[in-house]
Amino acid sequence: MRHSNPELPRYQRVAIGYLIVVGLIYFWAGVFANRVFSELVAYFFFRHSLVFPIAALAHAIGTCVSVYPCRLSDLGYSWPESASDLSSLVIVFAGVGIAAAIAMFWRIRIAYWVWLGLVVISVCASVWNILAVVLPTYPRPYVVDLSSGEYIDPVCWAASCGLAYWFARLKRKFEPDTTPSSG
Repeated sequence: MRHSNPELPRYQRVAIGYLIVVGLIYFWAGVFANRVFSELVAYFFFRHSLVFPIAALAHAIGTCVSVYPCRLSDLGYSWPESASDLSSLVIVFAGVGIAAAIAMFWRIRIAYWVWLGLVVISVCASVWNILAVVLPTYPRPYVVDLSSGEYIDPVCWAASCGLAYWFARLKRKFEPDTTPSSG
C-alpha cells in the first residue's frame, strides 16, 4: 500500500487542495441543480463554469460524428434547457475529480492521468465556447457579448485547474513503494 509523502512540498499540497475544492464546488452545484428552489442558482453557475461549454462541445462532437462531411455551419451551438438535465453528470465527474485529487496525495499515477483528462476536456470546451461564438460561419440567434462572464469565466476555470494540475505534477517522481509488506 502506498502512503502519503510527508515531504510533499507545500506548493503541491496547495495545488492538490485547490483541485479538491474545485471538485467540491462542482459537486455541490450538481446537488443543488436537483432542487427546484435552487435550479436558477445552479443554472447561473453552470453557465459561468465549465459545465455548459463541455455540454456544447459534446453536442458538437455528436453532431459531427452523425453528419458527414462535418462543417462548422452544421454543428450549431446549443445550451442545455435546464441545469437539472446535467446535474447527475456533474456529480459523477466532480466525484471522480475529488477522488483523483485525494489519490494524488498517495502518489497514485492514475489520479494524475484522470486530472490531466479533466483539464484537457476543460481547455477544449473553453476554446470551443469562444470559437463557436467568434467564427463568422456560425449563425447567431442572439447578440453575442464577449465581455459577459459566460465566455471568459470558463477560460479562467480551465486555466486555474490546468495551473493547479501543473503545480501538483511539477517535479513529481514516482518511486516504487519501499514500505515493508505485512504478513
